[in-house]
Amino acid sequence: MASAACIDKGIDGAEPTHRLAPSVQVRPEESGLLFYCSKGPRLYFLNSGSTLNPDYFVSDICLNTWLGKNRTVTTDIKEKLAAALDELVKKEVLVC
Repeated sequence: MASAACIDKGIDGAEPTHRLAPSVQVRPEESGLLFYCSKGPRLYFLNSGSTLNPDYFVSDICLNTWLGKNRTVTTDIKEKLAAALDELVKKEVLVC
């Protein structure tokens, strides 16, 4: 399943990466990540456990590469994380 909001590959053919939108901060919580968007202000929670951490959003690598380097996860989990990240892109919490 392809990522909906970040489906387009870059000019170099690379998969898109996720970065924090301006005025958004993220911090790790026990069971995931908490995003604070100061434009709202709004809070968003991503129930990702320890699979993702704030370093992902400054790593400039795609989700598949991050998960391959940092965690062994099932395809189902990869798809769910990609969908959740895409929802955060749609809500302008993340940018691709």
